[in-house]
Amino acid sequence: HVEVVQQLLKAGADVDKTMELEAPETKMEWTNISPLNFASGHMDIVNLLVSAGADTTCPVITKNTVTGEVGEESPFDFAVGYGYHLTAYTLWSASKRDNVSHEADHEFPSEISAHQYAIEARRQTEKSIIRTLIITILSEHVGRRWRELGRHLGLTDVELDDIERRCNLNLRGLKEMTVESLLVWLDRQLYWPNIFDVWWALQDMQMADLADRVLQTLTDERNLAGVKDEVEEEYDEVYDEEDDSEQKGSEKAKAAAKTRAKPFFKMFKNLFISSPVSRWLRKFRFDAFVSANQRDFSWVNEWVQQLESPPYNLKICVHHRDFKSGVPITHNIDWAVANSRKILMVISPNYLASNWCKVELKAAIEKELSSDK
Repeated sequence: HVEVVQQLLKAGADVDKTMELEAPETKMEWTNISPLNFASGHMDIVNLLVSAGADTTCPVITKNTVTGEVGEESPFDFAVGYGYHLTAYTLWSASKRDNVSHEADHEFPSEISAHQYAIEARRQTEKSIIRTLIITILSEHVGRRWRELGRHLGLTDVELDDIERRCNLNLRGLKEMTVESLLVWLDRQLYWPNIFDVWWALQDMQMADLADRVLQTLTDERNLAGVKDEVEEEYDEVYDEEDDSEQKGSEKAKAAAKTRAKPFFKMFKNLFISSPVSRWLRKFRFDAFVSANQRDFSWVNEWVQQLESPPYNLKICVHHRDFKSGVPITHNIDWAVANSRKILMVISPNYLASNWCKVELKAAIEKELSSDK
């Protein structure tokens, strides 16, 4: 459980403490096993350990007690070997954090390249969720300590001064400064965005309640978006097949089930995640975001009310009712687009004459180009 690991780490547990295991039935010994290796099937625990400073390069030493053959595997190799591809990507991301190249957008570990599409889609979803957390939770509660949080996340005083200057020029307050600084941090996460960096920063600032609220909201948003720990599901499916085989009393059937189930579920998930059906089944906060000019809302509102009433019963996002107060309009637009299944644009002369409507149109087009929305 993530909560258990959090409590252990806050109590001072060693993130790099290693141990040994021996399996006489397989004639194998493992030494130098770190918590990262044990956590390979749970992405959040891996990210928590990485954010706490765990060594992502510490190798497990394997030894065959019969032949004396010795080998070693890094946490990344360990995750790849067991089919935990998303975890493997987050570990690879952690190893690249301090050495981001100019070709970052084109880099991807070759060992899991067959799963690149699904992983990239999951990464974009995670960034959208974190953006929502920044706009809806952190902007409301960080307040005057926004600079302190920014420093914890690696922003320089020069960058923080520039954010404050720009916000003051535009008559914006502490909420906007919080949002702007955290979005700078998020934009720098060219690989996997680790929300536990923010969690640890809030813990260091003695804002534990807010830190825990961020993680709870993260879980809620993931559930709403329909994303799950696929690794854990896959692991369970494989061993469900093994249990069925055990009941049949056949060791041969048990081994066959293990080899068949894992590739089948991986292949099915890869095909399903990349299909339009997956996006349609994904849960969104809104069925549609209506992008319209304020001058047209006298008749657009009637149309929205019809969509929200029987027999349609759709949940519609509209500016005047659902946008967050005190948050920059551009961030509200990004949030609405990311959390709506469809985008309905009411193109009128008023719409085409509005700069803000053009921003919404641009956001919709960018979303269309980056997904099958």
